Amino acid sequence: MAEVVDLPPRPEGLLEVSLTCPRMCGNAGPAWPRFCFVYVSFRDKVVCSPKMLPFELDEEDVDEDISERDIRRYVRAQAMEDIKRWRLPIRIPMVSGWARESLDIHVERVDRDMRRRDRDVVVTRGGPHTSEYTAVIGRARVPLLDALVIGDEEEEEAEDQKRRRRSEVEERPSRVEGTLEFGKTVPLLDWELPAPRDAGGKPRSVVRGSVDVHMNLRRLA
Repeated sequence: MAEVVDLPPRPEGLLEVSLTCPRMCGNAGPAWPRFCFVYVSFRDKVVCSPKMLPFELDEEDVDEDISERDIRRYVRAQAMEDIKRWRLPIRIPMVSGWARESLDIHVERVDRDMRRRDRDVVVTRGGPHTSEYTAVIGRARVPLLDALVIGDEEEEEAEDQKRRRRSEVEERPSRVEGTLEFGKTVPLLDWELPAPRDAGGKPRSVVRGSVDVHMNLRRLA
């Protein structure tokens, strides 16, 4: 008797994603620390190669005939141009049930100097999630149901009404036709630990940065 092989479901559509303009918040921004990489996941699987985020050059690495007073301005301007040019395009096949899934993004900082042969040298310390070598410093989740089906037209709608609408949509089969285009600046969130003197304090969610996310779902021919 021939062996029965379960074939993977045939894709219904192709999700085209583009991440642009990644910016870090705070006085250290808008460029990121050196050796920060962005990862994009779908259904708990990374769907593209990690890409390094724009960072500021060390002032001593600037090989330009300019005065010391202008070096800082030059470094910041170069970082801003790198942020504007940065882009990560991704294409993800969509199968049945895609509307219940999310696009997940996270930023991981490598705490080692990748330029050195001795990569055990830790160059960045601190942060609540810092392990021996890496630290996740920002996360975002974009539910496809909200982004591509429901949209933002009812942004002022009461939360219980939104939940009811989501339930109604989830009960219907997901269709590629008629989906919306999504384009929005998405915050990258992290947890900040309370100060040592705040014994009863709790971790709080903070915005570490943001990235522009554009998505379009099209039907496969």
